[in-house]
Amino acid sequence: MTALEPWGAQWDSCTTRERSLNRFSKGWHRYLLLATPELHRVFLIHSWNGDIAYILYNDQRPHTEEKRQLDDLGHECGHTKGVVLLDKTQGYWLVHSTPHFPPVKDVGQYSYPESGVPNGQNFICVTYPLEFFQTIGEQLQINQPSVYDCDVPDSLASLLPALNAVCKKSREQLVNGSFLHSKPASNRSIALTSLGGTEFISFAKGRSFKNDLYHSWVAPSLQSNLLVQFWIRSTGILPSNCTLGWKVLNIKVISLGDRVTFGVAKDHSKWAVSTTGGGLDGAAGWVCVGDINRDEAEESRGGGTVCLQDAAVWKAYRTAAVDCEMCDGETSKCDVTAGGRMNGYASVAPRVAT
Repeated sequence: MTALEPWGAQWDSCTTRERSLNRFSKGWHRYLLLATPELHRVFLIHSWNGDIAYILYNDQRPHTEEKRQLDDLGHECGHTKGVVLLDKTQGYWLVHSTPHFPPVKDVGQYSYPESGVPNGQNFICVTYPLEFFQTIGEQLQINQPSVYDCDVPDSLASLLPALNAVCKKSREQLVNGSFLHSKPASNRSIALTSLGGTEFISFAKGRSFKNDLYHSWVAPSLQSNLLVQFWIRSTGILPSNCTLGWKVLNIKVISLGDRVTFGVAKDHSKWAVSTTGGGLDGAAGWVCVGDINRDEAEESRGGGTVCLQDAAVWKAYRTAAVDCEMCDGETSKCDVTAGGRMNGYASVAPRVAT
C-alpha cells in the first residue's frame, strides 16, 4: 500500500498494486501501478543531471544486467528499503517494501522489478524541506540500511553530515561485524513536517533495540491499539500481543472493496492502523507505513515506520483490515474486545523524541 505527498503539496493519495485512495474519494479505486506519481518520482534519479543528493537502500538489492543480484549483507543490515533524493531546497523520502527496487542510477532508466508484482507492496513518499534531511540521515544511521547506490555532492555534504556519512561509510560495508554508520542510539522517534504542512512521525530502530517495533514502542508511543499487516511467510512470526496495556493484533484477511479480498500470505506490505479514530472529531486515527515485519529475527535488525493522522487515510486502512489473529490465537473480526485498553486512541499527544 502507498501513502504519498506530491512535490510541494499536501498528502494526496494512497495506492496499492491494483487500488488507490484519493483523499477526496470515498473508497479504493483501480490504479495502474507504474503510473503512480510516487513511483515516477524515482525517474528523477535516472534523468536529473543537476546538483542532487540521493541514497538508494534495500536489504534485497536489485539485479544487475547480468541477472546476478548485487552483493548483499545478509541479516547484518537493517530490514529496510527506501530512497532519499533532494536538491538545495527540498527533497523526498520514500519508504517501501519492494525487493530489488529501484535500479541503480547508472542503469539510466526507471524500471519496476518482477519480484514486486506477485504480492502486495507499500510505499510512502513524502516531500520535505531541506532542513529535515539531516534528521532523516540520523534516522537512517540508526536503521543501518544496506546502501547500494548513493551520491552526496560537496555542496550538500557540509549541510547534511549525517546523510553524507550514510553514503560515504556504506561503501566500506562491515568493520568488526558492525556498520560504521550505526548510531549509539538503539531507537528514536522524531516529528517531521512535510513541505505541504502535514505532520509525520518517523520511528527508527537499530540492531541493539532487540524488540518488536510495534508492540514495544509504536503502540505505547501513539497510545493506540494497532492492527498490523506484515509478511507472514517467514519463520519466527510473533503472535498477536495484548500485554503492556496495548493490543497489537496481526491482520489475517484484507479487503479493498468491490470483491477484492485476500489473505495476508499474498501481501508483502508492512503497515499498521489504530483500531479507532482520534482527534477532535474522532475520525483521524493513526496509519503507519514502513519496512519491517513482526518476527523474531527482525527484533534484532534495523527498520522503522512513518506514521500520520488523517481521517481519509485512516478510514481506508481501518476498513481494509477484516480478520485478525486474537491474542488467544483464534481468528476473528478485527475488533478490540475484552482485556487491555478498550480505546485505540487516547486524547494526549504521542511521545516523540526531540
